[in-house]
Amino acid sequence: MKTVLLAIALVISILLQLFFLQSWQADGISANVVLAYLAIISIYTSTEQMLWMSLFAGLSSDMYSSGDFGFYLGFYLLVAVACKYLFKFGSQEHSWWKPIFFLAFAASAQSLVVSLPLYSSSPAWQVTQQALTFVILTVGVGVLWYLLLSQLLEMANRIKLPGILNIK
Repeated sequence: MKTVLLAIALVISILLQLFFLQSWQADGISANVVLAYLAIISIYTSTEQMLWMSLFAGLSSDMYSSGDFGFYLGFYLLVAVACKYLFKFGSQEHSWWKPIFFLAFAASAQSLVVSLPLYSSSPAWQVTQQALTFVILTVGVGVLWYLLLSQLLEMANRIKLPGILNIK
C-alpha cells in the first residue's frame, strides 16, 4: 500500500510539473515539483523504490522537455544515489532539515547547470536572481511535500494502518 500511495503522489507531482505549472510561471521560472518530491520521499522509501521512482520521473520529464534527452533522467538518478548515502533510506528518523538542505543544494546545482549558458548573453545579476527564485520556489514546494507526507504519516498512525507508510 505504501508503494501505491507513493507512486500516486509521484504521478501527481509529474502531472503538476509538466502540465499545470507550465502555465503558472513567474518570469519564465517555475518550481521543480518532481525534484522536491524525490528529495522529500527519500526519508520514507527504500533504495530500490527511490531508484525506480527516479527512473520513471526522469523519463517522463525528459519526454516533455525541450532540452537534451537524458538530463533529467541522469539528474534524478544522481539525486536518488546521493540521498541513499545522505539519509539512510527507510530509517525511522524523519528530520525535516536534511532533505530540505539537500533539496536546496540539488536545486542550486540544477539551476547552475541550466543557466550556465545564459551568463554569456544576459546580465549576471538577472540570471542569479532567476536561479535564486527557482531555488526558493523548489524548496517551498519541498516544504509543502514534507508537511503533506508527515500529515499522512500521522493520520496512518491514528487509524492504525501499519502498511501504508512503513509504520511498525
